[in-house]
Amino acid sequence: MGIAKTAPSVTQFMVILFLITTLLMTFPPEGAKESLFISSPHCSQSIETVPTSIIDQSPWPMFRHDTKHTGSTIFTGPATPTIAWTFTTNDGIACSPAIAADGTIYIGSGCDFRGSNDPYLYALNQDGSLKWKFKANDGFFSSPAIGPNGIIYLTSLDGRLYAIKDNHTSGILQWKKFLEYSFNLCSPLIGEDGTIYVGSPSFKFYAINPDGSLKWNYKTDWCIISSAAIDDDGTIYVGSKDHYLYAFTEAVAHLKWKHPMGTFFDGHLVDSSPAIGPDGTIYVGTDPYGAAGQTPVPVTTNFWAINPDGSLKWVFETEDGVESSPAVGPDGTIYVGSYDGYLYAINDTGTEGVLQWKFKTNGAIDGSPVVDGDGTIYIGSRDNNLYAIYTNGTLKWTVQTGDGIESSPSIDGNGLLYIGSFDGNLYVIGTGQPDVGVHSIQFPTHVSPGMIYTPKAFVRNFRAQSQNFSVTCSIAHESQEVYNDTVAAYVTNGAIQEISFTPWTVELPTNITYVVTVTTELPSDENPSNDQCSLVTMTVHNQAPNSPTIDGPTTGKTGEIYTFKITAIDPDENAVYYWVEWGDKESQGFWDGPYSSGVEITWEHSWEQQGIYPISVKVKDECGMESDWTHQEMTIAKWKVTTPFMVKLMRYYIKIMGDH
Repeated sequence: MGIAKTAPSVTQFMVILFLITTLLMTFPPEGAKESLFISSPHCSQSIETVPTSIIDQSPWPMFRHDTKHTGSTIFTGPATPTIAWTFTTNDGIACSPAIAADGTIYIGSGCDFRGSNDPYLYALNQDGSLKWKFKANDGFFSSPAIGPNGIIYLTSLDGRLYAIKDNHTSGILQWKKFLEYSFNLCSPLIGEDGTIYVGSPSFKFYAINPDGSLKWNYKTDWCIISSAAIDDDGTIYVGSKDHYLYAFTEAVAHLKWKHPMGTFFDGHLVDSSPAIGPDGTIYVGTDPYGAAGQTPVPVTTNFWAINPDGSLKWVFETEDGVESSPAVGPDGTIYVGSYDGYLYAINDTGTEGVLQWKFKTNGAIDGSPVVDGDGTIYIGSRDNNLYAIYTNGTLKWTVQTGDGIESSPSIDGNGLLYIGSFDGNLYVIGTGQPDVGVHSIQFPTHVSPGMIYTPKAFVRNFRAQSQNFSVTCSIAHESQEVYNDTVAAYVTNGAIQEISFTPWTVELPTNITYVVTVTTELPSDENPSNDQCSLVTMTVHNQAPNSPTIDGPTTGKTGEIYTFKITAIDPDENAVYYWVEWGDKESQGFWDGPYSSGVEITWEHSWEQQGIYPISVKVKDECGMESDWTHQEMTIAKWKVTTPFMVKLMRYYIKIMGDH
């Protein structure tokens, strides 16, 4: 394969890097509302994705997949460790592939800043054949990012940021910009407006316009190898070796805050790239390596959760440093690797990070995990292996490469997984076959004899191509099937679709257990593990809830918001759902809940036109039995009326005007 040198260890790499930095530069030292019930981890998986045009166009446009760096995708990866093809370069591969909308794969080669044997960016066709290659002055440690204009951006070990256009037969240089240091390790991030955000060992964090001109920069107190992430409000987060996590506004170089992970040289270098959770929490690791020739300081406080205002949420202990960038799973679980060789699964409780499980590999983990649409986690290790791990922390499969792995995987819309190795190969794993499955079932956990229920399910297409398939719902008691219905489904790329089955009438008496099972059927489906989902329901003696009470005003003024307190009691103490109609055309009723029986629920509403509006409320319990309606009139005028006489007069006026 033409590999001329062995990839340096992480410690060697960073020590050499910062010895050079110390010689050349100086720095100042510093101090559920629906009834969704499931029985397997494959049901009810959902992904928080960033709805940007870049992601809409590409299955994997940048390092960590999206601008929040979640490392998650709606598509599933390979169900089995089938190697589709490999592509061999002449140097180690540390970067992560980017995948364009047309399926082109972009991957850089050359992972050693002491000089690369293969300083090329490769563009590959979906079958693994070479489309073109672009030569820089040195190799590419950085991962490519695809801009909204289709331009590929990445930094090189020659210290420059490159902008390259895919001209179908060749890569055309649009511009290159020197980032004020002799090499660069940062993967660029592309903002909504096309701005490129990238750090540098020059201590600076840059915002570059799409034409290559400088938008702004900010100088930190030490080198940056962390790659930035952007939240929905435009806040940019990036780490620095000066032990700080920084937060900037997107438009200008305005520092919102910086959070210290420790003090200088105390083992808390922020080399990890931050990921942003669904609630805005920023997750990032720290490590003690590469501190300009200093002896690494062993610490255990290596993984951090920071609130959006810059305050500490919690810190999680590992057995060694964390350079790995975290991934955020479908259920909010955070996954991150460590130099201690473990992949950690951490639950954010809001006040602390709680270990769910940890998976041991036989080498350091400095690459970053990714999570697919089914929740499967993929991670490479310095022990030469790529691991696929179930959501419960057990091994699904492995693929062995010829050398260590620092590259992070990428997954395309066909379910193929791409990952580089220091052996110089890009490995492509999977069959590319369709994958559809059951996302969740909607059905109550208790049912009443004689009542009619409509089973519903949400099914998902885990591929980029639309699929026709069948969905079957079966209900059984003690293995005896009492209900079966099959419907046809057509689901577009990556979408979730609701399926309604024929209504079912419960016939057996109380205290009978049923198993409701929904199954997708597609002969070419490669991943049977997500094709079926089940839940258990039981028949119970049930009474309808009492009619709800409404506590609130009966008169008001147009445009003002009024508060109503609604309460309902269920005789069987079942959870209840509320249906509220406000009497105006703008608001449509819907079932909201579940809420505990007898709990007071507060609603707010306003009316824009004067009139007499009937407020109507009913409730149903979790068995589906409904109460009678409760009604209350609300008189809305252009001015507020208070006395009973004025209320009667206003109602008479509104009625007369309405008749005319």
